[in-house]
Amino acid sequence: GMNDHIAKPINPGILFTTLLKWIEPGQRELPAVTETSSSAEDKIDTLPDQLFGIDINEGLQRVGGNPKLFRKLLGEFYIDHGGDIGVIHNALEQGDNDTAQRLAHTIKGVAATIGASALNITANDLESAIKQGKLDNVTELVEQLSQAMSPLLEGLSALAPIIEKAV
Repeated sequence: GMNDHIAKPINPGILFTTLLKWIEPGQRELPAVTETSSSAEDKIDTLPDQLFGIDINEGLQRVGGNPKLFRKLLGEFYIDHGGDIGVIHNALEQGDNDTAQRLAHTIKGVAATIGASALNITANDLESAIKQGKLDNVTELVEQLSQAMSPLLEGLSALAPIIEKAV
């Protein structure tokens, strides 16, 4: 399947350290939880009105307008790729350009599928640079990728608990 080249399990330590670097603590308003008759199961079929860095309509079109499938893809992206920036960074530091290039390529493809155009473009830039051996500004490109990825992951983290039930 699509997932066989992703290193599992994900190291939650790396994932959270990476997220914590980017998320300012304590500035978010917690949404008021109004539990009406809708159960978690109903919510699996619904998508938020907006997600940072993701064109929900585009993503839905890519999956034939199936919100449940789209939701599942978003969950898999969060779970499978949440720690990828750290892995790419470490791979490049160790001179393992192949791994870094492969991960950038994977992110590029998944980003296109879920309608995350900025992420798609930055991943493509990084992949091309590594492929062509233009490693002078590769750190900057990883940084750009991280800046595209982090707020997107933060948005998806709100979906994650429900997603895990759906998978």
